[in-house]
Amino acid sequence: KDLEPAANALAVRGIFSTRLQSSGGFLRRPNHTLLIGIPKGRLPQAVEALRPTLFAPHGRWVADYVRLRFAAVKPAEAA
Repeated sequence: KDLEPAANALAVRGIFSTRLQSSGGFLRRPNHTLLIGIPKGRLPQAVEALRPTLFAPHGRWVADYVRLRFAAVKPAEAA
């Protein structure tokens, strides 16, 4: 139920995503993965776009039946 609002909030800010649908797994339920390509320097905007949909009042990020995965890239050190 969080997929559409999250994807729309990102798209309005020019941060586009790709939705992948599958089924199965532990609960044999439909699954959705939202792949987000965040341009350099736009991470704060992406986080703020997702906050109304995926941040609960108790101060934790939440999503229904979703595994959140993040990848970080360490910048090369200046020579």
